[in-house]
Amino acid sequence: MSTRDYEGWRRYGKWVKENHKNYQKQMSDGKTEALKGTYFTDKKPKKMQKLERIPDPDDHQKLSFIKSGIRIVGYLCLPFSIIAATLLLVASEIVGIFEELV
Repeated sequence: MSTRDYEGWRRYGKWVKENHKNYQKQMSDGKTEALKGTYFTDKKPKKMQKLERIPDPDDHQKLSFIKSGIRIVGYLCLPFSIIAATLLLVASEIVGIFEELV
């Protein structure tokens, strides 16, 4: 049927209108209903799996405060001992790594 065959398109449109309900029934062959509750439909998308591993906000906040406290003490130690300040700042970065893992 070419695009110039208007009568053919008219007949096709009429057929679609008359058989729409039957056509919709053909679209669902029952597989979706049959597989409901099985491995194939209960599998979560990767985005949802990642969202389930959201860090605990309370633990994250506690570690953030500890890290900030260690940094403040480290910067306050700078005028007195560069070695102690460096060790404290490195320790705060290690705490920061653990903070991101929580």
